[in-house]
Amino acid sequence: MKTTLSLSALTVAALLTACDQGPANDSRSSGQGGSAMEGTAMEQEEQQVTLKGEVLYRERIALPPDVTVRVVLEDVSLADAAAKVIAEQTIEPETQVPIPFALTYMRGDVNPDMGMGYAVRAEIRDQQDKLLWTTTERHTVEVGESNDQPVTVIVHRVPGDDTPRENPENMEGVEGAGLSPAAQKVREQGAQFWAAGNEPGWSLAIYPQVKLELVTDYGETTIATPDPGPKEEGGKTLYQASNEDTDLTVEIEQSPCQDDMSGKEYPYTVMVSYGDTTLNGCGQEL
Repeated sequence: MKTTLSLSALTVAALLTACDQGPANDSRSSGQGGSAMEGTAMEQEEQQVTLKGEVLYRERIALPPDVTVRVVLEDVSLADAAAKVIAEQTIEPETQVPIPFALTYMRGDVNPDMGMGYAVRAEIRDQQDKLLWTTTERHTVEVGESNDQPVTVIVHRVPGDDTPRENPENMEGVEGAGLSPAAQKVREQGAQFWAAGNEPGWSLAIYPQVKLELVTDYGETTIATPDPGPKEEGGKTLYQASNEDTDLTVEIEQSPCQDDMSGKEYPYTVMVSYGDTTLNGCGQEL
């Protein structure tokens, strides 16, 4: 009997010991799983991500020699604080526009899932560090993953006495040379692009970051929409705008255009569409 009792006691003791060890083993296994998950998260944060794109401008002007192009990816989430630089690249281009760029950053430096906003801006400076072209609209981009489709960043010419000018009438250097009175008026109001056509007479003014304003039917109808910012598709600049009443699409192609009434030549061919109406005409930078 003593032997049996002794064996039973040993058996119970062994079972209790095994039970005590079970949770410890589970806890240790759980700890290893947590470490693995943390390691994966850290590896993702340390992954390099590349944002590819190109910088271009619409003017038919050759890029001056020895210029520098600077492209910056910024966190623009806070309206009342300076933008935080995430990545930047300085380029000394050997070709004309479009100028390709590739911004590389660490995935852990961005947090798009928390509603943070990110944008790319660019500028072109001459060898004296004078600003020649710069972005005037916000170019919002998606971050966190490398992009397959390059983004297009459009820069606009900065006015200046020695800024290269596009001028089909050989009046280089004359402020507002060759502009019609209507084009000159909207230029003074801040417009940077002007287009017009005939039958029926119409005109379009683009005020960057403000509005697009179409005047048609010989001045009888005006359509104004907020500026949605330009997009580049197939070598053309597109504006897809709208207001409460209508959608407005503007297509600008860098192709010579001749006014069919005056015979004057312009550097851009422009098509404007709204509702069932399509207007064709010519355009120019202001």
